[in-house]
Amino acid sequence: MIRFLYIFFLSVVFSITLQAGNSQIALDSAKINYDKGNYEIAAKYYQELIDSGYVASELYYNMGNVMYKLNNIPAAILNYERALLMNPNDEEIQFNLKMANQYVIDNVEKIPELFVSTWFSDFLNNLSFDAWAKYSVILFIVFLILLSIYFFSRIVTLKKFSFWMGILSLLFSVLFFYFASIQFDETMEQNAAIVFTPSVTVKGSPDESGTDLFQVHEGLKVYVQDEVGEWVEIKIADGNVGWIKEGDIVII
Repeated sequence: MIRFLYIFFLSVVFSITLQAGNSQIALDSAKINYDKGNYEIAAKYYQELIDSGYVASELYYNMGNVMYKLNNIPAAILNYERALLMNPNDEEIQFNLKMANQYVIDNVEKIPELFVSTWFSDFLNNLSFDAWAKYSVILFIVFLILLSIYFFSRIVTLKKFSFWMGILSLLFSVLFFYFASIQFDETMEQNAAIVFTPSVTVKGSPDESGTDLFQVHEGLKVYVQDEVGEWVEIKIADGNVGWIKEGDIVII
């Protein structure tokens, strides 16, 4: 049994190491081709990594840069948005996304939000939801350590210090976990997508005969509200709502 577990452990470690090595080779190959101006080849390597399940902010950011160089603006915006989900405070991603959005035809004005709501959202976006969660776990471990010191130490001042610092660590751990859950829920509930069809007429109902409401163009960010067959109800930043076909968008 011990021998089996040992072999199993070695095989898992070897598999993970091999996968990480292959991913790094693909990343290096993509970068070399990008630097040489071989953008289509670089895009192929990045896409293979994405298809294999490799997930990283840097990967989506680099893929966005390649798509931008290939003048595929919707794909560039899609990948920048995906990178931003994982690393919302990265200034380079924000800047490149802003540059790519300048090519979007639609000039949609966002509905103004309350100052408190905007401030809290900006505060949460200082870290990604997984970063908030990691800090929460770290603080909880600190709490457990301080709790152990409180119970086993015989020094009065140390017991007092560990008690109050333990309470503080636990409070911040819970608070950071709350922040992580809020940001995660908001990310999942947004169900944002990017329009990939050059020009789409938004309908008043999920039907070709529906009333024409307005047009959206490739690169615009929309929010999916509902689905009926091959149709999806979308909402844009100014609050307008309508129906387009599912094939016109790609979910972020």
